[in-house]
Order: sequence, then C-alpha cells, then structure tokens
Amino acid sequence: MEFTSYITKFSSVLLLIFLSFSSFQTTKACHETDRAALLYFKKNIIDDGPLNRLGTWTKDTDCCTQWDGVACDDSNGRVINLTLPGRFLLAPKEICHLHPWWEQFLHLWDFLKLRGNLKFLQKLDLSHLERLHGSIPSQFGKLSNLTFLDLQGNKLEGPIPVSFQHLHKLNYLYLQNNLLSGRIASSIFEHTTTVLEIDFSENHLSGEIPSSVGNLVSLDRLDFHQNNFSGCIPSAIGSLKNLLWLDLSRNQISGRIPQSIGELSELQEIYLHQNRLGGSIPSSFPKLTSLIICLIQDNKLTGSIPSSIGKVRNLS
Repeated sequence: MEFTSYITKFSSVLLLIFLSFSSFQTTKACHETDRAALLYFKKNIIDDGPLNRLGTWTKDTDCCTQWDGVACDDSNGRVINLTLPGRFLLAPKEICHLHPWWEQFLHLWDFLKLRGNLKFLQKLDLSHLERLHGSIPSQFGKLSNLTFLDLQGNKLEGPIPVSFQHLHKLNYLYLQNNLLSGRIASSIFEHTTTVLEIDFSENHLSGEIPSSVGNLVSLDRLDFHQNNFSGCIPSAIGSLKNLLWLDLSRNQISGRIPQSIGELSELQEIYLHQNRLGGSIPSSFPKLTSLIICLIQDNKLTGSIPSSIGKVRNLS
C-alpha cells in the first residue's frame, strides 16, 4: 500500500515537472507569423556588416531566444522588441540605386499586410544606419503598442507622419540627426500623454511649435535644437510640470519668453540661445528653483536681469 502511494506521488511530481517544462517551452516559442515576417525581411539583405547580426536568424532556431536583436513576450511568443542599431545592414547596390534603402524595411510591411502584423511590437531601434533614407512610413501609426522608437542618426526625409498621433503608449521618441522637414502636425501631440522624452533635434523642421505640446504632461525632456522653427514659444509649455530639460536653441524663434516658463518648477536645464527672442527676461524666471544651466545668449533680449534671480541657488 505504501509502495503504491509512493509511486502515485512520484508520478505526480514527474507530471508537474513535465507540465512546467512544456509550459516553459510554449512561452518561449517564437510565433510562426513573426518568424516568417522577419525571415522575409532578412532575405532582402545581402550584407549585415562585420557583426553578422542576422546570421542568427535561421528557420531552424527560435527567434525569441536565439535571434540577435529580437525579444518576445513570454506569454505568447510574439515579437515585442526589435533592436538593430548601428551599421549592420547593406542592401544590394542596384536596389539602393532604384529606390530608398528604407523600402527594404517596407518589404516587411508588405508581407505583414498579407500574413499578419507586428501589433505586439513595443520597442523598435533602427538608429545610426548609413543607408536608411527616404520618408518615414505612415504605417508606423499602426504599431499601437509601441513604447520606444529610435530612428536617430539616419537620412530620413520629409515630414513626421501624422499617423504618429495613434502611438498612444509611446514613452520615448528619438528622430534626431536626420533630414526631416516640414511642420509638426498639432494632432501628433494631442493624445500622446505618456511620452517621457522627445528629441527632434538637428533636422530641418519648420513652422511654429504647436501649442498641443502642452498635452505632453509626463514629458521630462524636450529637445528641438538646430531646426528652422519660427514663431513664438507657446505659453502652453508651462503645463509640462515634470520637464527637466528644454532645448529650443539654434532656431528662428521670436517673440517673448512666455511668463508660463516659470511654472516649470522641476526644470534643471534650459537652452534658448541663438534665436530671435525679444523683450525682457520674464519676472517668473526666479521661480525656476531647480535650474542648474540657463543659456539664453545671442537673442534680442532687452532690459535687466531680475534681481530676484539670485533665489535660484543652483544656477551655474
């Protein structure tokens, strides 16, 4: 009787171990739709550089655990992170001559339209790629779960797609050091309340900074330096109560520095130099008690520096 009971308990333990192992395997297995899509993308690349990062992308391996630059959701095996920064991809010369390298990435989109999509994708890093040029596809707006997007250091052209307004979960958006141009659509900032960092610096963006920037209530870093922005700094910028870093330098921004700037009590660094700002320094400036760095030279400012600015004790 005791022997039978022992066998029963032992069998139960083995069953639990087997089920646990099976469950572990299931959560790690790459979803076939995503695997096929990424292999289709790889097929259009003839050289991924000296690191051979795409060499791990084979049909006989698990894309979730064995593919470089790919990470998945453990619960369903869907690809959520695609991180392939640096000089790693080289398309055939004849293809690059006929159309932008970016269309190699669009092959992935074309495939996904037929076989599925990357709606589970949360992180996409395609920064610092030598041949990544052309316009940013509007299809990016369909990546509704995206929280991190880094396209900096490329040769991307044209406007920032209006479809970015649908990226409601976005926390980090890096588009700096490209050739982007045109105005920023006001709607892009109307519903992106979760974003923490935005960097559009070193592009050719123009027009006024939209007042909808005031909706970015979670923002702690805003960098628009070295563009062609004009018009006034929107007073709505005073709504960014969590802002730590503000850089609007090296543009063509005119008008007065808004009094609302004094509402940014957490602000540590502000760069407004090399613009066309006029008038006097706002009397609200001394309210920036967390300020460490303040550069406002090379403008058309008049009047004297408020004596109460001495209350900003950390200012260097």
